[in-house]
Amino acid sequence: MEKTFVVYAGPDICVAVNAESEEQAFERFAENRIMDETFRDHVDHFIVNFSLLEEFYSDDKGFLLDEDGEFKEHILKIENDKECIKYINNCIENNVKKFWSDAPQFAEEYMREYRNNKNIDFYETNFSREFYIDTFKRVVALGDWYDDLVIKEIDLSTRDVQVIFNK
Repeated sequence: MEKTFVVYAGPDICVAVNAESEEQAFERFAENRIMDETFRDHVDHFIVNFSLLEEFYSDDKGFLLDEDGEFKEHILKIENDKECIKYINNCIENNVKKFWSDAPQFAEEYMREYRNNKNIDFYETNFSREFYIDTFKRVVALGDWYDDLVIKEIDLSTRDVQVIFNK
C-alpha cells in the first residue's frame, strides 16, 4: 500500500512522493530529478573539477592535482607521457569500479562514455536512464549534492498537522 512521503532537499526543493517505502520514495525522487540540467552537466561533462569525474581523479596518495591545478610531483616524475596517461586512466578506472562496486554494469557504462568522450570532439553522452537514476542516488549519498536531505512519511490520518522538518 502506497504512503505519502515528503522529500526535502534543502531550501530549493521539497516534493511529495507516493511510495511504499522510504527507499522507493528516494528512487522516485531520483527518477524525477535526473533531467535536472545541473545534475546532467555534473555527470555528462568529463572535466576534472566540478563534475563526477573529480570523484575518480585520485590515487593512493590523494587527488592527482595540487592546489594550482597541476599534477602532483609523483605524477610528474613519470617521464614517459604514454605511461603517465596510462597511470591516470588506470586510477580513474579503478575508482570508477569502486564507486559502482555493486553495479559493475554502470562502471562499464561510465568508462565507455569516458573513453568515447576522449576520442570524439563535441561528444554527446549516451547514458541509460537506469545509469542516471543510480548515479543520482550515489551522488546524493556522497553528501555534497544537497545541504540537507530528509525523506519522511506523512500520515495525517490521526492528526491535522505533521512537522516534517524543523531546524
